[in-house]
Amino acid sequence: MRQLATDRLAGQLERVGSAGESDLWAQWQSLLAGPLDELVAVMLGLDEAAKHLRSTTPFVGVVDDARRIAALEASKAA
Repeated sequence: MRQLATDRLAGQLERVGSAGESDLWAQWQSLLAGPLDELVAVMLGLDEAAKHLRSTTPFVGVVDDARRIAALEASKAA
């Protein structure tokens, strides 16, 4: 999944260039290249910064809805 998101991100960076969302894509680029625990923290974070970052996620379409919902439910149960 990380590689799929990285590939999608590369496409987004080509499309947005220096547009307003490029800062968010740069943050995703750093997260995808960094430690997994930091990526997971943002993906599950409830703070405003994590929510804002997820508003432009490269993971859209990487996981089908059934798996996404199952993961959300599992994280709520933990």
